[in-house]
Formats: sequence, C-alpha cells, structure tokens
Amino acid sequence: MDDPDLSALTSHPSYARTISIEIGRGATEESEPKPRIRRKSSKKYSTELLPCEDDLNDSDLSDVSDISEYFSAEEEFESMTLNDSVDREDDLLGSDCSSGSSDYPDFLDNHKSDRVKAPSKKKKRRRRQQLKEKMLQDFSIPFQDVENLDLEVGDFAGDLESCAQNIQKTLPTLMDLCIKNVWKKSSKLSMIGYSLLPSKLKEIVNKYKRTQSFSSIQYSWLTRNLLHLIKVARNKGNNPVWFMQYRKNKDEGKPDKLVYKYTVRNVWLSKEGADLGNEENGDQIANWLPYTVYFEGSSSTAINVNILSVLCRLVDVMLQQFGLQNKSCKTDQQVIEENIDKVRRMLCRRYPDFVEYIFDDVVPYIFWAHGNKNAAHYFLKLAQDATGYHRAYYLSEAARFYTQLNEPSLARKLHREASEVIFSLFSPLTVNYVQIKVQMLMLLANVYDQGPMTCEKSGSSYDSWKAVLQTAPSTPVGTWLEAVDAFFCYHSGMWKDGDVCQLKEGERFLESLVTSHPYLYLHLSLINALLGGDSLSSYQRYVSRTLYADSADYTVGLQFCSDKRNKHDPWHVIHSYDGKIKLLKVMWRTQFLYMNTVRDNNSILEADLCGSHLNLRLSDHGHLTGDFQMLLPPTKVVELDVYTGLQIFTPLTTDSNALYLEDLMEKCSNTLYNPTMTEIYNFEDNTVHMLNVGYGANTKDNPSGMLYLYWTGKEGETARINLLRMIKQAWKEALVKMIDAVRNYYKRTDVDPCVYGSDGWAKEMKEAVNYHYHRDAMFNFESIYGYVNTKLSREKVGQKNIKKKTEKVIKKTELKPFPNRIMNYVRYGHTLYVRVQLTTDYFCGVRGMFIDCSSKESFLHPKFEFDKSYREPYKMTESINHVVPRADVIWMIAYDESIPRVTSSRTAVYFYGQGGKLLSTNYEVGTILTDLVIGSSLFGYESQQNRVKRGHLFRGSKDNYEITESSSREYSKINGLHIMADRLLLHLETEIIILDTDDCFTSIPVKVTYPSSSLDVKDGSIQGAFKTVKIISDKQRLDEYGHSYTEIVVAVDCHLLIFKIDEKNKTDVDLRFCVEVAGHPIEYCYINKQLGFLISTTQHYNVSNHYREHVFHYNFDGDLLGVLPFLGPGPRDMFTLYLSGDNKTTQRYSRLGQQGRYVFMRDGHGGIMSIWLGHY
Repeated sequence: MDDPDLSALTSHPSYARTISIEIGRGATEESEPKPRIRRKSSKKYSTELLPCEDDLNDSDLSDVSDISEYFSAEEEFESMTLNDSVDREDDLLGSDCSSGSSDYPDFLDNHKSDRVKAPSKKKKRRRRQQLKEKMLQDFSIPFQDVENLDLEVGDFAGDLESCAQNIQKTLPTLMDLCIKNVWKKSSKLSMIGYSLLPSKLKEIVNKYKRTQSFSSIQYSWLTRNLLHLIKVARNKGNNPVWFMQYRKNKDEGKPDKLVYKYTVRNVWLSKEGADLGNEENGDQIANWLPYTVYFEGSSSTAINVNILSVLCRLVDVMLQQFGLQNKSCKTDQQVIEENIDKVRRMLCRRYPDFVEYIFDDVVPYIFWAHGNKNAAHYFLKLAQDATGYHRAYYLSEAARFYTQLNEPSLARKLHREASEVIFSLFSPLTVNYVQIKVQMLMLLANVYDQGPMTCEKSGSSYDSWKAVLQTAPSTPVGTWLEAVDAFFCYHSGMWKDGDVCQLKEGERFLESLVTSHPYLYLHLSLINALLGGDSLSSYQRYVSRTLYADSADYTVGLQFCSDKRNKHDPWHVIHSYDGKIKLLKVMWRTQFLYMNTVRDNNSILEADLCGSHLNLRLSDHGHLTGDFQMLLPPTKVVELDVYTGLQIFTPLTTDSNALYLEDLMEKCSNTLYNPTMTEIYNFEDNTVHMLNVGYGANTKDNPSGMLYLYWTGKEGETARINLLRMIKQAWKEALVKMIDAVRNYYKRTDVDPCVYGSDGWAKEMKEAVNYHYHRDAMFNFESIYGYVNTKLSREKVGQKNIKKKTEKVIKKTELKPFPNRIMNYVRYGHTLYVRVQLTTDYFCGVRGMFIDCSSKESFLHPKFEFDKSYREPYKMTESINHVVPRADVIWMIAYDESIPRVTSSRTAVYFYGQGGKLLSTNYEVGTILTDLVIGSSLFGYESQQNRVKRGHLFRGSKDNYEITESSSREYSKINGLHIMADRLLLHLETEIIILDTDDCFTSIPVKVTYPSSSLDVKDGSIQGAFKTVKIISDKQRLDEYGHSYTEIVVAVDCHLLIFKIDEKNKTDVDLRFCVEVAGHPIEYCYINKQLGFLISTTQHYNVSNHYREHVFHYNFDGDLLGVLPFLGPGPRDMFTLYLSGDNKTTQRYSRLGQQGRYVFMRDGHGGIMSIWLGHY
C-alpha cells in the first residue's frame, strides 16, 4: 500500500468494495470454515428437540352438532377476552394481589406494541443451516440434556415419535377463520354484521359466541379459585390437605418461602397426605406416588383439589387463547415455548410468590394433556435438579406418561430408576425396607396390565407378578390378590395357547399360593369349576381355613344357601356345562392412575374425578368417553380409541372454544373442580344443563359465584337463567316473610329495635338482611338475629363513634360468603326438583325449588319453597339416578319455617304435583310414606297388618286435592314391595305375586314362556322362600314386529328372571327367561337377540373384604357362553357397541381391530376395559 496511485484507488468506495470481495473469496478458499458459535437460547423452557410434524398450525375447529348449552347476549362474561378478563379479575381480587396487578394492563399494552421485523436473507440462511444441523442429531432422545440418570440413552431412541401418534387434528375452514377473526377484532362491527347474516350463519356465529363466553367463565373462575387456594396456603400452611406451605427463610429480613407440598401414597393406598419430607417414617417408606385428589374422612364429597391442578388448567386455558402464531419463520415448538414463557410472566405479576416456585412443575403436565412429546423431557429435567423422594416423584410421573402411550419398556426403566433413588436413601435394615422393592416390582408388573392386550403382554405380566410374590411372600393381602386378578381378569382370553391352557396354568399358580394364602381357595374353587374339576373340596377348605369359619352367615358363597350345615358348592351351576366355558376376550385395558389394591366393596376411581356412574358412550368424534376428568394432567375431556384404548389427544394449540361441546358431562358429578356443563334434565326432547362446580372446589369459603341453567326445547328454542341470583333474591324474600310473621304475631308497635317482634326490631332486621344481601354474604334468620343483637349491644355502650367501628368489626369477622351448593336434584314428569344449601347449617339451611321444564316460559319462572326446611326426620320420594320414573307427584317431610319460632316449627307431609304445585298437606306424619309412586298414586305396606295400601291424590271440591286410601287383603308376611313397570311385585314369605296398580286386590298371573325355568311357577305366582328380591333393570325394547314392550330384570337370590310386560295387556305377565346363575345378580347388559346378554354376579356380601364380581355371558336359550372372573366392585357401567373393524389396528396388533360386537366396562380395579364378543 506504499504506492500513492494504489492508495488513491483504494480510497474510492467502489474499488474498496471490490477489493473486500476478492479478499473474502480468497480467505474462503484458503482456510477451513470455523464452526459457528451457536447462542444458547435464554428461554427458560427452550429445548433442542426438533418438533415433529404433529405440531402444525392447525386449530381444532371441527364441526359439532348444536346442543343445549346456551349463553345469552346478556351473559356478563360473554364478550370478555382473555385480557379483559384479567383486568376485571384484578378488580375482583382486590388488595391480595396488588403487588403485581396494577402493572398488568401496561404489560399487556407494551407487549402488544412490540413490532417484529421481517427476517433478512442472512437470518433465513442461518436458520436453514441450523435446521440441517438439528436434523443430523438424534433429536428423539429425551435425556440429551439430563445427566446423572442411571439409564442407557440408546434405550429411549424412537420413543418421542410414538408419543404423538394419537393426536387428532382437523383443518379449519375459511369460514371458521373469518368468523373467529372478525368477531375478535371489533364488537361494534360484529353487531352490525350480525344482523345481515343469513339464519344458518347466525347459528354458527351464536355457537362461536357461546364458546367464547364459556372460555371466559372458565378463566374467571380459575383465577379466583387459585387466589383462594393461595390464601388458604398462607393461613393453613401446615395442613397437608392444601398442598402448599410457607417455610421460614434462613436469610434474615427476607419473606417466608412458599413451597409446594407433594401429597403422595403407595400402591396399597395407606394413609395419604404425607409430605415427602417424612422420609424417616417407616410406615410411609414407599410413599412416592403422586396423589392428585385428597379425600377427607369417608365422605366422597369432602374433596380438596390439588392447587397444582388448578394452575395447570389455568395455564392450559391461557395457552389455548394465544393459539399458534408463527412469526419470523419460527417453528411451532418455539412458538409454544414462547407462549409458555409469556404465560409465566403474566401469572408472576399476579402471584409473584407462588408461580415462581411451582410453574416449572406445570409445564410437563400441559404437554402431557395434549400428547406432546416434550412432557417426558421436562419431567426428566425436573428429576435432574431434584433429590430423594422428589426425584422419584418426577421419574414416576414420566413412567406413567409412557405407560399411557403404550411404551412399556420405557415406563419400566423409569419405575426402576425411581425405586433406585429411594433405595439409596435407606439401609436394608430399615423398617419396612422390603416395601420399596415390592412396590417397584408391582409397578413394573402393572405396566404390562395396561394398553392393548397381546399374548406377549400376558406372559410378561404373569412372570412379573410371580417375581413379586417370590420376593416377599408375606406382603399385604392385596398384593397376591392383585396378581391373581391380573392373570385371570386383565389378560382374560389372551393366553398364547388358548383358554384351557390359561385356566390350567392359573390352577397351578393358585395351588402354589393357597398354602400361604388360604383365602385364595375361593378363587381356586371357581377355576376348578370352569375346568370341570372338584370345586367343592377347594371351597370347603376356604370355609374351614378363613376367618369366617365360625360365622357362616357372612361366609362368601353361603349367602343364599338354605341349609348351611350341609356341604354347599356355590359354583354347582357351572358344572352342568362340562368345562366348555370360554374366557371372555379382553382386547384392551386403560388405567389413568397408579394402581391400588381393592380392600372392600368401595369402587376404585378410574380417573381423578368420576361421577357415581361413568356413563360410557361415544363422543361426536367416534371415540369412547364418559363422565370423568383428569386433574394431573389437566384433561377435561378424556377420549379413547375404541379399538386400542389409547387416549386421543388434541393439539396444544387448539383453540379452547373448539373444546366447548366436549366439556359436556351427561350426568352431574359433585366432584367437578372446573366449570363444566352437566345434564340434569332430559325428557320429551327438552334438555336442561347446569354450569357449576362441585363440592370439592365450591366450598362455603370459596363460592364460585356461578350457577346457571340452560334450557333447549325440541324445536331448538333456548333460554338461560342465573339461578344463583334468583336463589338469593328468593331467600331474601323468604326471610323478610319470616320477620313479618314474627312481627304480626307479637303486634308490637314499639320503635325500639331492642324489643323482639316490634316494628323497630323488624326494621333493623330487614336492614341487616339487605346489608348481607348486597355484599353476597351468607344470611339466615339466626345469623341476622345475632348480627342485630351484636350491633345493638355494642351501640348501647354509649360511645357515639362505636357504630361505624362496630360495622367494620362485624364485616371483617362475621360475614361469610353466600354458599352455592346443589345438594341433589330429582326429575319427576316434566318437573325438576332441586335442593340447594343456603347456609352452612346443613340441618336447617337446605331448601327446595321446582322448575317446570316443559316450556321456555315455565322454565324462566322457577317456584321457590324456601319457607320449608329439611332436617331430621327429613325424607322424600327416592329416585333412581335422579329420576322418579312414572311419577306425576312426589312427597316429602319438611318443617314449615313461615310459622313463628315462638309457637314451634310444624312438621308435615307435603305432596307436590307438576310444576311444584302444592296438592296436599298432611300434619299426620303417619300417612302412607313410601318410595313407590306411579302417576298420582302412592303404594306401601304395613308390616304389622301385612296389607298393601294405596293412596290416590284426586281433585276435590274448590280445587282442593284429597287422598283416598284403600287396602288389599291380609297376606301371611310381606317382605318387600317393588314397582314393575305399571304393576307391583309383592315379595311374600313363600311366594312372589304380581298386583294390578289400579286395584291392589287383583293379582296378575305369571305366564312362563321359557322352556326350562329354574323356579317353580304355580297358580300364577312364583313359588319359594327367597331372601333377596331386587329389580336391576327396567328398559323399553322392541320386538321382532316393531312393537314396544318393557323388559324387567329381577334378581331373586341366585336366580335371574326376565319379564316381558305389555302395558296394554293386563291379563298376564310373560316370564321369558329364568335361570340360576353362579352368585347373586348385580348388573344386567342387553346385547342383542343373537348374542344374548351379560350379567355380573357376586358371592360376597356387601360388607365383605376383598369384594369380587364375575361377568357371565348367556344367550336367551340359557347357554353359558363365557366368563370374565375376578372383577372389582361396581357399578360396571357396561356399554355395548358394534364396530366395523380397523385394518391398521389389526396390522399392528393381530388380535385387535376385528369387526364385531364390543362391550366396554369398568373393571373395578381402577381401569376401563374392552371385551370382544363375536362378529354379530
């Protein structure tokens, strides 16, 4: 560069660029490229895993049929977006979250104003190069960032691809996207454009608006519930029920640290609620399995919800509102992680001391709820930073995730690793140290008892359970019972060499166990009977060697034996089939929770939250679903593949609005933790749904503030009522009525409020009622009276300034939120009767109301009977699954609270007709009180006189209803009375007869149409002395000519009777089937005329330990076709379905995916299973 001419040239700009380019080319040719220094992402939840193609930008806006949920335009939450909801909730939450709520709107505004520039060509090339580099890596290994785990990395190759195989997606239409975007951007534009839309498009828009409102309601309630749980954690930090506690900070001057309190259990379901800090307690040494719901006492309604599950659901709702917005060419996974980080910052502003310590635990459950591959990855990252029981907790959850995805090898490795963590904490000399190994082996064996069933799984399960029993022969009784149940029940009909080989191998297995466990002689006797062997010897050994040997009345199998002194074989019915009975084929078994052993006749939950009946059914997408929800992961709608039982997931980026219709539960459950639509009325094509939460989440200290009913008529009409608002108004009017009744009784004109019953007292009482009413506080006569007395007594001190101070003290210390609890509901005819709890006093705070659901007009005007309280000896007409069939009236015993307390409350029997019309009041409680109601007639019997009585309500003079009574002849001894369609079944000491309901004196003869009845029918009645008679099924069927008839199934001791009743024929009753079965019939499932039916039976008393049931398959010729033994407690909730077959499933699992008839049921051991019956 010393040449001046050259220096002059280099100073020219164009020449300088040319020289720079040439120098750059030379450097590229001469030197090797240096590796690019890749910046590590600063995101908290970034991952190096390459997203699979299942994480595409698809919104699940699948078309769904219009149902009865309806949100009107006046709904206060309807137009609330996520950000609006946050702002409104900040006002509701008050000062408790003032630390961050004030800055929250500014944060949102700043966030919205951020502008992202389009990427340059250089950035695009860099991203393409990074993508190529990632594709060369083994991105399917979940442990690539996790160290110190005693597992082989290569063992987990290829697992993440299988994790996403059941994610269901649908592409939205252009119309869906347009409606969604237009109605979100401008409410004014939406209202103007709405009037111009055709009717069909209006229906679609209305559906979208309703789903938007529903999402806002969910978000609003979840935020309030989360704040409530945080408050409780501050006040009750040492109570393990609430899962949170404040621990002292070692650093002086710093606030206490909020710590998440893990509630755990073991497979034997020992005392729950132990913190993981109690590691030295020998009785809880094996407690590292998560417990998501904590039960207090024996009441299934006393449930406290895990605070982690509430946060999980809240985060899930918020993420779905954000959706998937691909910007700057980011991958879907990157957008999801950015949205998660965005939600974290938003929640930290509102709950700074809470989210910081618990949010990391939420992330894997969010991915899990949508089948995302990264769930296991985040669990393992948490396990890396944890120690001891906490580490075992995370590893076990990752194992449960893999188990539900049918990855048994990965799940077993993680279970083993979790156990090894616990092993390292204790010496082998520690008390109950062997429980760790036994539980580990049980969890490993249980992995093979889930998912699609194959011959390989059945053999592996058998070997694993044998290893469990060989390791610790003296384990709790539930351990070896679970081993037997797994072999015969979970893998029934899936043995590689056929049913006979499976039964023979099971017989040898039981023979090796009965010496140490004599209780298994009962199981061995059934297997002997199925093989055509000597079952009596085994059963006699069971009777002689069990604890019940000296109490024959409670011995299993002798429940219906007439002569217990003689030898009795409870399986003698099976011997007549000469060992030709097949095992029913279990195609798959799904289990959502960790296993636990059956100890009594109480059913084991299949999910975190279950109704009394699962109500299994097909969803709109053709998948199996039911009335159950999961808390961890937060899955509100659980759908299973009908052929494999594997869970069907929806994408994480699915708009929550698309899930609205799937939030419907057809039967109300008192354990719902999240606002969910539940069906409480369905009659004559009119439906009513309730939006509320259950007892566990909606307590007296945490009212949800929502109780809506939605009505849909047969022509598509819709209506909505805010029932909570109506209840409060009606309760206020009822209290004012009580106050006026006291004032009118005393007739005191004093203005002094201290004089009870005076005008001044009544005025002060009404003001107190208004004070509580406008503050959404609980109020009743006693609390208002106490409030007034306290107020007056403090003002009487003489201080002038005491009044304002007294009101503040009372407001802080005595005001409690207004309860919002539906105690029960009953449908009779077209009327819905609802019992609600208005105060915390259960005995006098429960009142009733009636809703006529026959039309929209009547639905909008409920009738409140709040002047009558229900306390002991309260009684009313009982219902079957919340329905009183064939009844036009109901009766109940109640206290009339409208009468002043000075005279005493009056107890009476009240008879109500349709719409809640009070027909009659009888103050003689001894009037006919029976649960049997047909039309307007009541039926009962007097045990002393042995007569059947009938009371009929009819309209007398001046529209007054009267009761006429009539009695039948006197019988020898009446043991029971039952409704059988429009007739009565009378259970006498030596016979069973059928009576006409129009005339209790006339009996209807029984005509036997079954060729080989197991019971003797003589002179039109069923002869015999029976202990138990129970109607277990009452359904409408169609015969081969298309005529409707009623099928009544009756369990008479160990006999199953099926009656065919034509309500037009009053001359006789057809007994079309009568056969003796092995045990007492419990539940009946009709399949079809070719395949017959399924019947579950038991040899146990209801109070027996280790209660078991067996399902038998009969055809209508009386042939026993198959058996599924050793199921746990019911109800079975059997649901039958014909499937056309699936070739893809058959290619993967040779025995699955066949065409034919399937039956789905709960197995009583915490699982749901599928049974294949044949090609019919």
